Amino acid sequence: IYTSTRIPAEAGMAADLFAANLPGGVSVRLPLVTPITSASTEQHPPSFPRQSPGELDRTTRLADAIIAWNVFQHFYPNFDVVRIDWFSQLRPALMGAATAPDAMAFRVVLARLITALADGHGGVDGPGALEFLPVDWAWIENRLVVLAAAPGLGLSAGDIVTAIEGRDGAGLLDERETLVSDATPQWKRWRSIQLVKRGPVGSSAILTVQRSHGASLNVTVRRVPFAETQAVKPPQLEPLAAPALGIFYVDLTRIGDRDLENVWPQLARAKGLIFDIRGYPRGVTQDFLTHLTDRT
Repeated sequence: IYTSTRIPAEAGMAADLFAANLPGGVSVRLPLVTPITSASTEQHPPSFPRQSPGELDRTTRLADAIIAWNVFQHFYPNFDVVRIDWFSQLRPALMGAATAPDAMAFRVVLARLITALADGHGGVDGPGALEFLPVDWAWIENRLVVLAAAPGLGLSAGDIVTAIEGRDGAGLLDERETLVSDATPQWKRWRSIQLVKRGPVGSSAILTVQRSHGASLNVTVRRVPFAETQAVKPPQLEPLAAPALGIFYVDLTRIGDRDLENVWPQLARAKGLIFDIRGYPRGVTQDFLTHLTDRT
């Protein structure tokens, strides 16, 4: 559903030019058909002067804010659900774009614009390379709890992170959440605990942790490339498992419809079913829901 198709057209028709009067005595004349400038059928995009990731000039920032706002204004399908006054978001975005001192500050401006949509699919990233703390953690019973960590860090599963760089962990997460677009508070919190892992290449973070026996200590953790963090995960059950007699566990993020077809007779006889959907389903479709109801 996310596709863009270039359609050959004959230029020179009156309908090829869109013209309109705008407020303040300004008018627009916009070509809707672009001539092909080479013998091939591929159109070459115009070239623009390149800027370094940390140097976005005022004109570029304003243009970016205008483009971002208009993409949603004309193509976002869920305004009937979120019911936001999108026009009211334009002026703050333009003001922020005009005054942002650098690209990092401008990213915050765009993030606040997208956050107003309260849509978990929306986000802003860049500029520059980032690295990540090699720690897997989760928000459990109102505390940031370590689930797994890279070897040699001095962290263990069950450690509670009470502060990051001397700042209260919960307060830091609350701050990050102001830049997270979400449809649910659970997604906002999950995204925020991922964001606090990020930092400049070669940077470190001092984590204040509380051990299960009550002792508190500071642990310095160096950030690493994202690929190196993928192996840092807590132990998992098999995608299809029976952790107790008559109880079946199904991880919907690691199986597909065909896997389920082979075990439905067993699942139908189970005393209890656990469907784990803490990740993002990729191989299973909504068809599995038909086994859980007798109504349309």
